[in-house]
Amino acid sequence: MLIILILIIAIFNSQMDVIRFKTNKAWFQNDFWLAKNKYDESKRSWIMMNPLSFISDGWHVCKFIVRLAECYALSMFTNYNPFLEVIIIYILIGVIFEIFYNI
Repeated sequence: MLIILILIIAIFNSQMDVIRFKTNKAWFQNDFWLAKNKYDESKRSWIMMNPLSFISDGWHVCKFIVRLAECYALSMFTNYNPFLEVIIIYILIGVIFEIFYNI
């Protein structure tokens, strides 16, 4: 299972770079995936920029999948409730990110 998670992380992380730096090679060539036109970051509503940012464009969808896979991989090394651990780790990473992003 860990190997599958590593593959998921690597594949979606590479797609994040493709979306940013090689858009002509992205999996999907639509406005949502490439964050163009009405999906452009400057045109997003508060709800899409904050609580729902993980579904605001292709890059953020990929980042969400990478982060979930990372959290699940970390939870595999304990003997507690994996579902609860994924949620706790995800929230902890998000809070730390927000603190350092906004300073």
